[in-house]
Amino acid sequence: MEVFEQGKFGVQSTGEYLFQKGIVLPSSIHLAEKALESVTEIVDELTSILSEIGQS
Repeated sequence: MEVFEQGKFGVQSTGEYLFQKGIVLPSSIHLAEKALESVTEIVDELTSILSEIGQS
C-alpha cells in the first residue's frame, strides 16, 4: 500500500517525496541496478544465440 504526502505540489508517493528531500534508499537502488545488469546480460546472450542460429 502506497503512503501519500500532502505537499505544496499536491499529493505524491512517499518514494518521490523522500527522493525530493534527498533521502534515497541505496539498497533498493543497488538492487534495481543489479537486476537491470542481469536482464541486459540475458538479452545479450539471447541475441548472440539467435544470431548464431540465423547464420547456420
